[in-house]
Amino acid sequence: MKRAGGRLLAQDRDKGILEFRNNQWEPVCNDPVLKEGLITSILDYRNDTLLVTTLRDGIYLLHGSQLIKKQTETDPVFASSRIYCAVQLNKERFAIGTTSGGCYIINADGRLVQTISRIDGLQNNNVLCLFLDNNQNLWLGLDNGIDYIAYNTTIKRY
Repeated sequence: MKRAGGRLLAQDRDKGILEFRNNQWEPVCNDPVLKEGLITSILDYRNDTLLVTTLRDGIYLLHGSQLIKKQTETDPVFASSRIYCAVQLNKERFAIGTTSGGCYIINADGRLVQTISRIDGLQNNNVLCLFLDNNQNLWLGLDNGIDYIAYNTTIKRY
């Protein structure tokens, strides 16, 4: 379950994306991609569109009941390093955590802004969860610990 766009959403393998309205789960989108893949996050994107990340199939945009593939510069990476989690950093940037590639910062257009990996100081590249605190700092839950990134500063050191 995830709250995005002021809505409470969940994935069902048979029914696709559901929204909790009027004390019941109602279908929103039943694209065939959702039967095969696992949604790892649903985030606010722009206006009435949501950004949907999947474990193996990359990134999509959900507009109304239509699921549209979002092309990004990092699609080849996401094909081999599964997307495990994502968080919105601000209106224009998203952090994407992967199972073996570390964390990728992309902008709303899908362009790669920054890669944060073991080479940059992470304990390892397996990012299991992401959290943005009240000071806009990024916390990464790894399989062997937690890493902290002072993302909202001009000096970037990990």
